[in-house]
Amino acid sequence: DLAEALLSGAPGSRGRLTNWLKDTDGEFLVVARSRNVPKLVVFSDNLGRLPTCWTRAGRHLIISRQPEVFVTSVASMSLDPMGVAQSLLFLYPLGRRTPLRDVSALSPGTLMVVHAYAGNFELSESLPPNLEEKGSCEGGVPRAAAEIATLLRQATARRMASGGPNIVSLSGGLDSRAVLTSA
Repeated sequence: DLAEALLSGAPGSRGRLTNWLKDTDGEFLVVARSRNVPKLVVFSDNLGRLPTCWTRAGRHLIISRQPEVFVTSVASMSLDPMGVAQSLLFLYPLGRRTPLRDVSALSPGTLMVVHAYAGNFELSESLPPNLEEKGSCEGGVPRAAAEIATLLRQATARRMASGGPNIVSLSGGLDSRAVLTSA
């Protein structure tokens, strides 16, 4: 129903998508194609837990979750030095950048509408990140961050005091880095 509304361009459909993304938790990438018009919509969860990339190759638009698709599909594919440097430094590139030149990451909560035969597409953030302070946090963000840091250090100390060998298995994500620095 939501995908059909987005495909038809029904009034209010983007607002419905924004509300749906706010209320829906999970890892997903939705790709829907219209039966009536040559149109495609693509959108992901609001945290971007299933990284998806895209590029233009001539008149074609390539969308994939697998980086090797771009390397094998585009003859002139080359590396983006800044994307490679960010990947080596942070273990992932920042923003929409990827290690491949002219390949962009689909930002979390973004709606991509592809008009197939016209050869164009549009990107719009359906649910931009909200970094405003919430009134319910007494003392604001600094106090909440300090409380989270204290709780993380206490939890890590309890586990380290268990008497056995201490082993940290790093996935390379931010969570494991936070645990390691609190040890």
